[in-house]
Amino acid sequence: MEVLITGSGAREHALALKATQSPLVSKVFVAPGNPGIAEIAECLAIGPTDVQGLVSFRQRNPRIGLTIAGPELTLEAGVGDAFLEQGWAFWGSDQAGAQIEVSKTFAKELMDKYGIPTAASRSFNPNQRRQALSYFEKADLPIVIKEDGLAAGKGATIIQDLNEGRSLIKHLTDQDSRFLLEEYLTGDEISTTGICVGREFVPLLLTQDHKALFEGGPNTGGMGVITPLPFIAQQTEQDLYQTITQATLDAMAQEGLNFNGFLYSNIMMTPKGPRVLEHNARFGDPEAQTMLPLMENDLIETLMLGLEGNINQAQISWAKKYGVSLTLASGGYPGKYEIGRTIEGVDDANKLPGIMVMHAGTARHDGQLVTSGGRVLSVVSTAETLLGALQQAYYAATKINFEGMYYRKDIGQRGLNQA
Repeated sequence: MEVLITGSGAREHALALKATQSPLVSKVFVAPGNPGIAEIAECLAIGPTDVQGLVSFRQRNPRIGLTIAGPELTLEAGVGDAFLEQGWAFWGSDQAGAQIEVSKTFAKELMDKYGIPTAASRSFNPNQRRQALSYFEKADLPIVIKEDGLAAGKGATIIQDLNEGRSLIKHLTDQDSRFLLEEYLTGDEISTTGICVGREFVPLLLTQDHKALFEGGPNTGGMGVITPLPFIAQQTEQDLYQTITQATLDAMAQEGLNFNGFLYSNIMMTPKGPRVLEHNARFGDPEAQTMLPLMENDLIETLMLGLEGNINQAQISWAKKYGVSLTLASGGYPGKYEIGRTIEGVDDANKLPGIMVMHAGTARHDGQLVTSGGRVLSVVSTAETLLGALQQAYYAATKINFEGMYYRKDIGQRGLNQA
């Protein structure tokens, strides 16, 4: 069969690569894809939220046996609803299920109602500026202000200063934005990922993303990931999947929401126990880049089992290795940055043992690879030890160059302390 994937980032590059490795798959389309994906699949001039464009393409290509939603924007746009209405196999939730990510207020209310551990918070509408300011000024600092809707991983701000908080609250209410004020939690931040169908799921590896641009810096969509996690005991991992993933799926089912897709949950391991920071209704990015190269199973076969109602028959096996993803970002990201910078050295990095470079924000201009986004490339490394995987990734990064290139130098340090 043929497979269609929506999206244009490194997550979609990793998904496309995994799909091409399946003996079930004869061809992979990616809408719209990127220059790296174009080397392994056919890229389409269709955006990931273009519902009619995607529907029309699927109608013209009946050999497509599975469509996989890459970014959350595809789910928010209702692509899943349109495909499911036609009876087409679609991996990803409908709009109703996507609320778990699209609305942080919805997710918080669900978790509070069903006793799923999460940070204490309160949500405010744009017309509640006075109430929000009153709540904020009585709260302990630091506190987290989160935009309610999708923000590409950059919608949470840690507030240390009263004036900074007042200014942001006024800005959000001026922008007619709903938002939350949430307690600030400390500990190890990790993530669970499940392949989910209704109340059933198959757990994948635990991951640890490094979301800040640098230690203590602004939040980004992710600057690097390690997996598996040597500092989390196996029993703790099993408990997390029961008390968070299973409990969330059960809660959604109780609310009449039949969630199908990847449920990716960010969790803070606090001294008082795990607390959910947020849920996501799709595969993480850069988690997908790190995890999928370690998966020994056929991903497409596993997803099809799920769509057939047999996800409990899936047995996931993993290479006995560590995976690392190192994000190479444009200078200025997650704020303003310039695009069109010439990228050199990707081919050289790809030739190194254990290295795959996934394209995130790249384009072709006059035949030359150039930057087109904030997160430009993911350098993915696999090795038998975490130290080895990190050393490989950082060495590969030295082979790549573009003006303003930035990456964190401390990815995986928490894991190294326990490895």
